[in-house]
Parts: sequence; C-alpha cells; structure tokens
Amino acid sequence: MSLLKWGVANETMILRSDQASAFGRLHRALGRIGEVYEVRSGSLLRGRTRVGLQRVSLNVSVTSEDGDAQTVLIEAFADDIWGGGARLGIRKFKRAVDQC
Repeated sequence: MSLLKWGVANETMILRSDQASAFGRLHRALGRIGEVYEVRSGSLLRGRTRVGLQRVSLNVSVTSEDGDAQTVLIEAFADDIWGGGARLGIRKFKRAVDQC
C-alpha cells in the first residue's frame, strides 16, 4: 500500500530545443514568477512561487528525449489537501515558459 501525498501535482511537457537552451528558458521562467533556490548540473531546478496566499514549491527536471526535444517533469507541492494550489502553480509556471 502506498502513501497518498496531499497537495502534490505532476505534469510533463516537451520543449523543442537543445538541453542547454531549454534549461536556460526554464530557469528564466521560474525566476520570473518567483525565486530559484537550487540549480543542479543543468538538469534540475528547485524554486517557489506564490498562488494567492499559498506558497508553492516547484521541482523542474529536464531529460533529453533526443537532440532536438527535451522532456520536462514539473512537480509542485502546496499546503492544501486537494492539490489545487500545486496545479495552479504548474499552470503559472507553464505560462511563464511560453512567454520566455
């Protein structure tokens, strides 16, 4: 039996670019909507943003599908039981990525 995590949401997206430029774009987007507090070796970003009164933590990892496409896994954590804040945090981050 697995434990249910409250306030968690996950989503993936595909970026059509090389890994370095995709990572730079994700880093700029996360910095635009909040703060980046950890960067690991060009493949993992950790940061936080606010959605309403909630603080949402985001983990963004990049894996290479091939030379031209990158798979991005976005995990969000908020303090509400149903995960609404986490889903809104992901939506906010994805809009910022589209604008970068």
